[in-house]
Amino acid sequence: MPVKVILYRGYTGNIHWYDFTQYFKYFHPRVDSIFCINKEIENIFRRNKLFGKHKAVTIVKGHNPEWYSSVTPANLSALNIPENAFVVICVANVRPMKGIPVLLKSTQHISPGLPVHFLFVGNGFDHPGIQNLIQKSPYATNIHLAGFLKDPLPLVAASSLFVLPSLKGEGLSKSTIEAMSLAKPVVITQIPGNTDLVKEGESGLLVPPGKPAALARAIESVYLNKELRKKISEGAASRMKSAFHIDQTIRDLKAHYLFLLHKSGG
Repeated sequence: MPVKVILYRGYTGNIHWYDFTQYFKYFHPRVDSIFCINKEIENIFRRNKLFGKHKAVTIVKGHNPEWYSSVTPANLSALNIPENAFVVICVANVRPMKGIPVLLKSTQHISPGLPVHFLFVGNGFDHPGIQNLIQKSPYATNIHLAGFLKDPLPLVAASSLFVLPSLKGEGLSKSTIEAMSLAKPVVITQIPGNTDLVKEGESGLLVPPGKPAALARAIESVYLNKELRKKISEGAASRMKSAFHIDQTIRDLKAHYLFLLHKSGG
């Protein structure tokens, strides 16, 4: 059929020129364009495209701050979290790429006795390895598991800091975008995709992936430094409005569709 074929890619990695299956999908000559949600994904296609023209284009998946205006912070006392606690929240299922063990290990490097609580939202925390790390943590009694929730935003809104210790693979993390849209300070890892979201020290903090001690230092610095916390909270909300607004996504997509149509003489 004489229609344009546009594919989508939201995961960073696993695209290789020597993988023959990609020639039935992303590298197929019938493909007109590949919509990538961050620049690193586009660059991966550039590096691995052997034949024909480069067809990848970066268009960020924007959000609208108004989507979050009605979010009401949850009452964390239901999870046995004290009213004045500094709450570090992580919204992620337990998968190797998400780095949950790194965050649990980081609690061993945080100064003892701080009123810091850790709230995990997601599946997989009943895994024996995860349970073992929780039991070994000096903050074991301050670790709370909410399980999987369809709408974790009220918990995010009630928390003090959002942390995502991903090791690889992030496109544009929805949970991070949601936290930033709620004007929460964020600490995430310095991997492709994440570095598109956060400007270090301005709209969040970036730490090396897989480094529990570095993650602990970042968490503790946000807890101790109220001015830093305020700065990156406001910076996070501002960045979502200026660089990741849904209106810009719509404009970019429309322009790209028109480009493809014009290119074909349609």
